[in-house]
Amino acid sequence: MSHKTHNHHQNTGKGIVSPWSMLTTAFAMAVLLATAPLQAAPIVRVTPSDDTYVVLADGDGSVGSNIEMLTRTSSDRTCYVKFQLSDFQKKYFQDSATFDVTLTDTNGGGDHYDLYGLNDGDSLESWSETTLGDTTPGVIDYGNLASNLGRVTLISSLVEPNPNGFKPETSYVSNSNLFNFINADTNGQVTFLMFPTGGAQAKYATKEHATITKPGLSLTLPEPASAILLGLSVTGLLVRRRR
Repeated sequence: MSHKTHNHHQNTGKGIVSPWSMLTTAFAMAVLLATAPLQAAPIVRVTPSDDTYVVLADGDGSVGSNIEMLTRTSSDRTCYVKFQLSDFQKKYFQDSATFDVTLTDTNGGGDHYDLYGLNDGDSLESWSETTLGDTTPGVIDYGNLASNLGRVTLISSLVEPNPNGFKPETSYVSNSNLFNFINADTNGQVTFLMFPTGGAQAKYATKEHATITKPGLSLTLPEPASAILLGLSVTGLLVRRRR
């Protein structure tokens, strides 16, 4: 007698990931990260795409190739620093941002500055270090700041980069004004202006300097645990939509 073997084909669901499985996996990963030792959130430091300074009646206008940028009240010398931020950097940086610039030399008493941000969408926002100068239409410098306050946002006053008298010395600005200014940006072009507050001249390293730290904008991004929790919330939305 022969015995026929009947093969029953059953749909086991192999190769198909259910929404519940996705949610369970994401939750388990979040729990593992939450119970693991705390890790510092990653910080991305962006260097300028352009940096320069403008000088009253400088003629040809551009000094963007210099290794130093200068502030001084007597000749309206004002520093410009621009950063190009990616969509990811703008969208995911958290509540911490830091602007830094390094003082290379000062003639005494001139190393304080007021830091402003050029408002999003301003006509000067697409400036280039190869062309910007005091003769550029719409340029803002120390001499005309009072009449252009509606075009800029104050980030910090009387920043002191040289408290110990040493050079080079780096100054840091990190406050809610800076965070809000970056958060309001819509096109990734973020420009800062440094206005002198003392009569003496101060010099700061530009991105062209070979040996001294370039200006920077540091953004705190989500740590791994936060990224997983963000993914968990997205997964939850997917589950609800598929039901």
